[in-house]
Amino acid sequence: MPLVLTNAGELVLLRWLLKETNLTAMTFSLHLFKNNITVNRNTVVGDFTEATFGSYAAKALTRANWTSPVTVSDKALSTYTSTAQQWSSNGGAPETIYGYYITDDDTGTALWAENFAQSRIVAEFDTIDVLPVATLDSEFNP
Repeated sequence: MPLVLTNAGELVLLRWLLKETNLTAMTFSLHLFKNNITVNRNTVVGDFTEATFGSYAAKALTRANWTSPVTVSDKALSTYTSTAQQWSSNGGAPETIYGYYITDDDTGTALWAENFAQSRIVAEFDTIDVLPVATLDSEFNP
């Protein structure tokens, strides 16, 4: 499923873009969610049930981990990719993971989220990888 920019996340990102002076201080966290919801623009942090499998913890995403954007001129499409993040379960009951969400560490706001095309089951000693991607499409479609 496509990545969804939340309404609250859009406001935070616009504030960063237009108002912030210390962009290097901003940090993000990558979380996995285990409830079967369909992410939409109105989704907020409280809508997610965060994963709890053995050894799970949210991952910090620093600005330095994101690649420089690649632009495709005919679509004005810019894509940023972070480094792949991996979790390994060290025990506990198997857990079904439905997707991921990224939060702003300062405000706790869910910036964007994505449902996986297929849910993933994480059992003891399993690993799960996520490659966070952000794409900006400046094409206007009224």
